[in-house]
Amino acid sequence: MGQKSALYNSTTGAIMGYYDSVDSPLPKTLPAGSGVVDITDSEWQSGLSSPYAPTVVSGVYTIPSGPTLAAAQTTQSGLVASACSAAESAPLAFTNAAGVSSSFPMDSGKLAKYLSIYTKYYVKELPFPNSATTYNFYDVNGKAVAMTLTDIENFFNSVEAQVDSALAKQETVLADIAAATTVTAVQTIVW
Repeated sequence: MGQKSALYNSTTGAIMGYYDSVDSPLPKTLPAGSGVVDITDSEWQSGLSSPYAPTVVSGVYTIPSGPTLAAAQTTQSGLVASACSAAESAPLAFTNAAGVSSSFPMDSGKLAKYLSIYTKYYVKELPFPNSATTYNFYDVNGKAVAMTLTDIENFFNSVEAQVDSALAKQETVLADIAAATTVTAVQTIVW
């Protein structure tokens, strides 16, 4: 084994590759915008085994002891996206005009069905047979709940409000994550 080197992006400091003067020499022509820093065998091993991406900062090979700001932001944004999805698909509490309160499943299949019913009678403006006619929606327990045309409209508005509320909150929280300037600050921003 020979001298170890790390090829890095001279703008971001991100490591682009590791080289060994004997086993895997540096290319004769380096990529534009790159730099090289010599490292010890120990630094090379530590960098390879670190859960955090090593970088070059001011010409010094650095192995972070924690996530970078960008990594923390990516992780926290993923957690927020999952929480938003859960909020969108949480059971919807709804009371129909007859006063029956139930929670309705909001998984993607059910949302598609609710939307198709709403579209059938509102967007296409198909006549509901009569004001006494009802359409059954099934709650989280599988119990049929009779819905009138007005109930269907109000139900869909409630679905839309739940989804819009989750998306608005996600937008705000993601903006806070993007504006945070430290890993600690990012990690404190939760759903």
